[in-house]
Amino acid sequence: AQGMLLATDAFAEVCVGAQRFGSPRLPGCNPVWGCSFKFDVFRIDTAMRIGIYRAGLGWGLLQDELLGRVEIPFLDLEDWSGCPIGRVIEPEDPESIPAGACMFLEL
Repeated sequence: AQGMLLATDAFAEVCVGAQRFGSPRLPGCNPVWGCSFKFDVFRIDTAMRIGIYRAGLGWGLLQDELLGRVEIPFLDLEDWSGCPIGRVIEPEDPESIPAGACMFLEL
């Protein structure tokens, strides 16, 4: 975890097939992006992939850090159409999360 002096913004990257969209970069531990994306979904596309990142420092000093990711099969999206979908995000480094804590994403 970064200290306050090095704290950077968090953002999400959402992918379907080769299409990628990113959320705005927002500060804090619980950002609420409130954005939407439109994807062209083809028969070969089976899931939506979401990665949560901490932005790196400017001037290329630090790369964006992948905090965790989740893949949501389209079959799940159809079942939950019109309802909020919540998923636990798998951390890239399980040791970075305090015991008993988790990262949660609500769509």
